[in-house]
Amino acid sequence: MLKKFISLSVLLFCYVFISCNSRTQKASENEFINEILPQINIGSLEIENKKSLKVITEKDKTYLVELTSTKEVNDLVEKILEENPSIPISRFSKTNNSYFNHATFYMLIQFLMPFLIIIHLILLWVCLKMILKSPVNESDKLTNTIIVIFVPLLGSIIYLTTKKELNKRPKQSES
Repeated sequence: MLKKFISLSVLLFCYVFISCNSRTQKASENEFINEILPQINIGSLEIENKKSLKVITEKDKTYLVELTSTKEVNDLVEKILEENPSIPISRFSKTNNSYFNHATFYMLIQFLMPFLIIIHLILLWVCLKMILKSPVNESDKLTNTIIVIFVPLLGSIIYLTTKKELNKRPKQSES
């Protein structure tokens, strides 16, 4: 029962972590003009590759409006600037010179993070059980426990690779 609860808790945490990670909301042009634009205060505009417009609000929420042509982008920017001409505009184009760019890296990290968390929790559980059952003295157990808990993932790997050497040391009697 406890194992099911722990596994469900980890899965729920991973789902919430991935779903709450994105701060950018995608919107169509009509949806943005009719529903979003009247309700927000725009802080700045970013035009990317002449086909998409990032609208950053004063509360740091980002809206991404994908358009099909440069003319549509310019028309939308003009419409926004009619209401508030002092909004700063940044124009830049991204070039994909490499197959593995930053967006791919962050997407890979978001995909792998739940698996790394699950692996870490499993290794932590295994190491803590092994530490408590080991025949070494209490100060060694405390040191190993601190390393395993406070050095995520790496601490567990360090313990598992060095545990044989630690367990072979004779247990010292307390004086």
